[in-house]
Amino acid sequence: MFTEERQYEILKKLKIEKRISVNDITVIFGVSESTARRDLQEMESKGLLSRTHGGAVLSIKTGYEAGITEKASANSENKKSIGRLAAGYIHNDETLFLDSGSTTLEIARAVQDKQVCIITNSIQIAWELSFSETVSLVMIGGELRKSTRSLTGSMSQEDITKLHVDKAFIGANGIDLIAGFTTPNMGEGKIKELMLRNSKSKFLVADSDKFDQVYGYAFASLKTADYLLTDNKISKDLLIKYKDAGCNIITENREC
Repeated sequence: MFTEERQYEILKKLKIEKRISVNDITVIFGVSESTARRDLQEMESKGLLSRTHGGAVLSIKTGYEAGITEKASANSENKKSIGRLAAGYIHNDETLFLDSGSTTLEIARAVQDKQVCIITNSIQIAWELSFSETVSLVMIGGELRKSTRSLTGSMSQEDITKLHVDKAFIGANGIDLIAGFTTPNMGEGKIKELMLRNSKSKFLVADSDKFDQVYGYAFASLKTADYLLTDNKISKDLLIKYKDAGCNIITENREC
């Protein structure tokens, strides 16, 4: 297991149990005490946790955003299921926005054989689709954000304002009843906002771990989304709570 993957799992455990010990990490992940302490030190430097004697507790709030490699390895099967689900809503001869993200990357992989036009600010999505013989690809310009391999900034925003599409598929780092759809980075949030604004049908995509999470920049209200696509692991309680707030949540097995 890579360091990023292990630290992601440590963070997931912290979110559930609120604390973790060095001994817990050594037993669960089969690493030495020095490695466990180094993980906690690195995670504390990112603002993810606060170290205590013999372990750590969850920080009250974090705006940390994982890199593209870490995102891709987290909940990968759930993201693939969302990709398949989204592909069912995509039809030949449509024009789409796909923003940068590990879930939207799975959508791109699921539609490589369709005759569609995809507009994206993601270098990774563009690379994947460059091998497709049927997808027409448009790459938005801008300044490279290396951690997510996305293009943002004023040039990107100007490009998007001139474009209008049938459907937008936009990822979210956090979904909350009050804050709506959020992301840690304002530049990426602006891109998401504009893509949603210039699309006829608006799809938000996120795995079930993103619910009840809030990050620094709110780019859309819950009611902005025509559809919210997620995986089958979302709990019944969350489905009911977000349905009551006006969300049209769809998974591969059920709709509410």
